[in-house]
Amino acid sequence: MELINKRILAFVIYVSITTIYCSANFRISKWNTCPPEESKFLSLEKISLEVCIDECFRRNHCFAAGYKRLYTLCELYTEFTPASTNRGHCVIVKKDDIQSPDESINADQSNECGEWQANQSTGTESTCSKQECQRQEILENEVHQGNMNEIGSKIVSCKRNGNGVVDVQALECSSSGEWEISSTVDRCSSVVARMTQLYCSQSKIQIFTTTMSQPDAAEFCSTVGGKLVKIDEKWKFDAIQALIRDCPGLNTGQYWVDGYNERNKVDDWKFSDDTLVPMGKHFWKDKAPNGQKGDPSCMRMVRHSDDRIGDHRFDDIECWKTFHFICEQN
Repeated sequence: MELINKRILAFVIYVSITTIYCSANFRISKWNTCPPEESKFLSLEKISLEVCIDECFRRNHCFAAGYKRLYTLCELYTEFTPASTNRGHCVIVKKDDIQSPDESINADQSNECGEWQANQSTGTESTCSKQECQRQEILENEVHQGNMNEIGSKIVSCKRNGNGVVDVQALECSSSGEWEISSTVDRCSSVVARMTQLYCSQSKIQIFTTTMSQPDAAEFCSTVGGKLVKIDEKWKFDAIQALIRDCPGLNTGQYWVDGYNERNKVDDWKFSDDTLVPMGKHFWKDKAPNGQKGDPSCMRMVRHSDDRIGDHRFDDIECWKTFHFICEQN
């Protein structure tokens, strides 16, 4: 009886996280383990484990799917070496452990697609299409812009020429599934010049419109190879402010950034590395920071005033509240 009760308890815990563990069309290859980052070719947000498995199954170049349950984040990999995996909030499902998550697609149909193609199925019909470009090794002076190797994403290269001027060049994953030279570096063209320093300092800024508390946002950033953005200099503050202002749909949001105050004293604002947060009216909203009832406070970027769209400044607020957030690649 005691053993039965333990089994029932375990089942209830799994169901509270997600019900799809009851599915019979795949099995978990590894629990609490994440594949090596260097073989990842695509990240997909806010999808279920079942959909994640389907995305891997219909791609010949996907060898394993890694799923971060806490964040409903799906990551697809071209390789899986058990000896090189890291412990984390992941489950791993290898391609060999998947048995057609979509009944309209069988293994033979999936294998008909070429390298770096995906099977698209509608009823009894199935076609093959390019949805990513072949994974490229990222050099020291290069960063991804967009969703890694997905069509429309870019690889941005920053090089200093003989005259000491920084040249910013980019390859774009085209609709044909091939990397081609891009004439624009950023989807918000007016921001390109302002963001050059960010790219060339080996940084990658990612703005996420999902909402979390600041501690959860910081942990999420770490799962995608980064951290909450540390804005410690005026040029970086101005560049991120311009990105928020000029990119469609971002200019009215509120965003967590790195910065906290445990004792809630005006002069005790620090970044997570214990360096001091810059103060003053250039960085902070009017009358901020003003303290939050003596509780620990965290730092967000919020509109400075209702009539100045995109003019975001620092503001203090309780850390448990949920907002969008900005990550920066390590």
